[in-house]
Amino acid sequence: MAAARRLVPRLTDPAVAYLRDAWVTLRRESRGPRATVRQLEALVRLSEAVARLHLRERVTEADARVAVEL
Repeated sequence: MAAARRLVPRLTDPAVAYLRDAWVTLRRESRGPRATVRQLEALVRLSEAVARLHLRERVTEADARVAVEL
């Protein structure tokens, strides 16, 4: 637990691309209020949390996929 708290995972380029594309899709498909930048930031934080859970220093595309599915 302590090791995970010290980690500060960095986003990889594939993770950034996946999150960007997922967020754009959310914005296009939203019927009510549009997806905001705040929601994109939340996806980034969730992706970092998933990477931290696996004790990784880099956020992978798989971590980003898990975050979007949540």
